[in-house]
Amino acid sequence: MNLGMWNYGVKVESLDACVAFYVKHMGAVEKLRGELLGCRYALVRAGEMRVVFFEKMPYENATGEDIPYGFIHAVYEVDDFDTVVGKLKEDGVEFIMGPMEVELDFGKRKLVFFDGPDGIRTEVMQVTRDYGNT
Repeated sequence: MNLGMWNYGVKVESLDACVAFYVKHMGAVEKLRGELLGCRYALVRAGEMRVVFFEKMPYENATGEDIPYGFIHAVYEVDDFDTVVGKLKEDGVEFIMGPMEVELDFGKRKLVFFDGPDGIRTEVMQVTRDYGNT
């Protein structure tokens, strides 16, 4: 099974200000902006890593949380989503949101969110269709 880090999610007050700061001062490259489940986001590349800034996290409504600004979750890409999700369920991991399939400006993804030890929010996703713009 192939597993690797795909991006970090960060909640911000201003997409424009955050993107401008990291482009100007850290050499990031803005790749695209869009909306997921009613939540606006901007995706930037910082070297080999992607960072997705959100004004509101897509799972805030599902969890009833008012999530503070800052680092929110890590995203791991897998090549066999159903097997990984099955193993997580078998191991008693409780999902916050998903499993589900979504379409974004950069492609279609299967995804699920859960909290790991010490409340580290984690997303597992599989690319089902990639538009090649990230």
